[in-house]
Amino acid sequence: MHDWKEIVRRRLTPLPLEPGRREEVIEELSHQLEDAYKEALSGGASEPEALRRSLAQFKDWENLRKDVFRAVKAEELPVWQQRGILSPKRPWVWATLLLSLALLALSGFRQALTTLSIPMKTGPSQDGFFSTRTLAQMERQAIAQADARALAFVALHHPDINEAARAAEKAIALDAHLTWISARFTRAYPLDHNPAPWIARLKAWDPDNAFPYLLEAGAFFDKSSSETGWMSRSPLEQRRALASESDFLSPMHKAFVAPKYDNYAAQRFELDRAVFQQQGWDRPDLLMFAEASRPLPNLLATRTYAQYVVEDLGGTAEKAGRLEEAAAQCRTVEQFGVRMQRASSDIERLIAMVIRQISYEHLALLLRHQGRTEEAALLESQLADLHDAFRFAREHRSEEGAAVRAAPLVLISGVVVLVLAVATLAWLGSVILLRWKENGSSLLNYFASEACAAPPLLLLASLGLYGAYYPYVCHIDQFQNEGQLARDLGPFWESLAGVWMGLPLYQGSWLRNLLWPAVWCVVVAVIGAITLRWVASRREGGGLPE
Repeated sequence: MHDWKEIVRRRLTPLPLEPGRREEVIEELSHQLEDAYKEALSGGASEPEALRRSLAQFKDWENLRKDVFRAVKAEELPVWQQRGILSPKRPWVWATLLLSLALLALSGFRQALTTLSIPMKTGPSQDGFFSTRTLAQMERQAIAQADARALAFVALHHPDINEAARAAEKAIALDAHLTWISARFTRAYPLDHNPAPWIARLKAWDPDNAFPYLLEAGAFFDKSSSETGWMSRSPLEQRRALASESDFLSPMHKAFVAPKYDNYAAQRFELDRAVFQQQGWDRPDLLMFAEASRPLPNLLATRTYAQYVVEDLGGTAEKAGRLEEAAAQCRTVEQFGVRMQRASSDIERLIAMVIRQISYEHLALLLRHQGRTEEAALLESQLADLHDAFRFAREHRSEEGAAVRAAPLVLISGVVVLVLAVATLAWLGSVILLRWKENGSSLLNYFASEACAAPPLLLLASLGLYGAYYPYVCHIDQFQNEGQLARDLGPFWESLAGVWMGLPLYQGSWLRNLLWPAVWCVVVAVIGAITLRWVASRREGGGLPE
């Protein structure tokens, strides 16, 4: 004969009830098993089959334990008394938590987590990628160690232009080869900043370089555009207005005839990467964003001047019959475009290609007028190749199917990891408190019971995030220059910025305006559901009046 009480007691233990109430429950359940067993035997079932049928009426004994305790106590079974697959007593639950923490040891996983924190901003007026506290500490150490490179790094990236200028003066005083950092201060931003001394210093230090002269002409163009509204005029009106401005024409002429074009991108990249390595920052993404704040010449002013030389100066000479002079003007522009096209940034190369197209189109016509058809045909072939290259560069410079597909996966996985990490920390804190004081809070116990899936889900979400980001895991020392860094990581981060900002959301649409209110409503709904569940359990247990 089967000991039904022992069977029930063994399967329900531990059942944290008063001894008398626990025995009543065991007695009642044992009678149900025995009645089912006898009924099966009377129906012609064999003894093993009858036993199986009897025990089958309680398919999940763990749920039965919870239901019995809830019916008696009107609250959840203490989480440390639970024996389910997600109970904190299960070693594998803690193993998943340890594996999730172990992922943080992987630099690639840490890089993936930064997709939720990188500031999506670039431009010369936005240098706030490093905290002022970090830069101040770096500056103090650099002064103590006479480290010119670290001071130059502070000068390039400090958000306060005045603090950056003081760091630049100290860096240049220690190492004159760092004078190129003066380029950071050649834009009239903020409005009370005077770029003229910095431009003069850069020209004196590097007189054969077109870049400082372009910065000088660009500063004049920016100032005049804001004062006279040139930007609203047509290209022809802009050229006519500039024809009498020697402060613009003189530096532009020197830039176009200068023997070299060096935008200091290579020097800045090497300096930034060296400081990153010195500080232990293996962050290619942050390095890419930092490089994107590099100052550029006014490319509109550069193209406008190229049109002025070819169409106005060259056109005047052509009408006067001075074809060689007109051709020389075109070749000056073309040669400048060739030098500029070797620049590292995509936008500078694109403008250089436009400048070369302008010169080739007019030069080909001049050659045909002179009867030099073979030279004109060769030039037109080069122009066609340039058109194709320009079109290809515009269409493919930021388009990459894999990056477009990976960006939303990384962002969604990152948000899920963040949410589950918060839930896991809350679960961990609750189970630790309940281990110390088992009956401390019924609401805390209810949360711990419901959130027990957070640790394994966190591991799965973390693996998903790492897998989605894995193609873009890299180290700062594997890039040769800024251009390679931008080509390898740029498409992904541009796609991620589009997803994060939400292209339709970023334009101030009603959907974006409802985004954060919707998130707030979800949070309030979750808190409300937990509170109502707690109130209901207290009423069932008699803890609250009706």
